[in-house]
This record gives sequence, C-alpha cells and structure tokens, in this order.
Amino acid sequence: RVKDESSLGTVKETINTSEDTLEVHRRHTDRGYLEINLDELMGTTTWVRKIEYPASWNDKINELVLKSKWTNVTIEDLKLHDYADNRQIELRVGRVEPSMADILKNQLIEYNIKSNLIEVSGVNFDFYRLTIEIPYFESDGNNLKLLRYDEESRDFEEIDFYIDLIDRKLTGYSMKPGIFLIVE
Repeated sequence: RVKDESSLGTVKETINTSEDTLEVHRRHTDRGYLEINLDELMGTTTWVRKIEYPASWNDKINELVLKSKWTNVTIEDLKLHDYADNRQIELRVGRVEPSMADILKNQLIEYNIKSNLIEVSGVNFDFYRLTIEIPYFESDGNNLKLLRYDEESRDFEEIDFYIDLIDRKLTGYSMKPGIFLIVE
C-alpha cells in the first residue's frame, strides 16, 4: 500500500514486513546529483529499504546520496547494467533482515561485531564506486575493521576505511555491492 508521496516518488510499504520501496519518478533518473533521506521517507524503524526506477540505457545518476541514521551511502555513476534483464533498477540499502544477519554472524564467531549489518545491493545496475559510512558501538575505535560480505562468493573481505573517532563512524570505499559491517 502507499505509505507516502513526495516530489521524489511514491513510497510503498509491504504489509506485515519491515520493507518499504521508493518508486522514484522518471524525472530524477538522469541527474548529476540526487540526495534521498531514507529516514524521512520511510521512517527509522524500517529494516529493508528499496529504491526502484525505470532507466534508459543512457541514464546515469552521477552521485546518489542516501542518508539514514543506520548508514550514509554515496554511489557514483549509477546506471543501468549493460546486460540487464529489464530496464528497472532496484537498489536495496539498509539493515540486513534479522534472519540473514544471524546466518552471517555465525560465520564471524572469531570477531566482536561493532555495527549493524548494512546491505547495499540490488539488480540491474552498475556503478563506479560506493562510499559507505557506518556508525560503530561499544568500542574505543582502536582495533576496528570494515568487512564486506560478497553474496556471490559467500566470503568476507576487509576493505579500506578511515575512522572518525569523534562521531564514532567508519567510512569505507568499495567497487562492489555487498553487506558491510564493522568488527573488532
């Protein structure tokens, strides 16, 4: 059902789940810069957040900035994948569903998890690079690592990051989508 209407598009919620989808208006799909505050549109309690829009082959968003209290993500040069199944881009940006989070946490028993597990994935898109900012908790910040879980290879890899000790956040860079988390 429709949850909200805005100048960006229509937010629809899936009944009995914690999943909202922003269907972006066509006029926003080929831009230099687009910023979306996911908390304002979907609320802070929604777990799974999707962004969908129809794209032409030459459409590109040079810089898509997605903000929330759980993560801030900047995706550079977002465009339709060259071999896309259809011309509908679907992004998933937000906390990982609890059932999937439990499975991944079981693979990380040698680490202490210091953040929410954040998903940046989807279908039918390519991008140059993404920057992800994740707050950490219960740590002095000295021995942290930022990991990315690749759903295709089913493996974790450490990614480069810098730390903001004052705001208690790590900022990392990746050329690939995945599930991101901070460990110690």
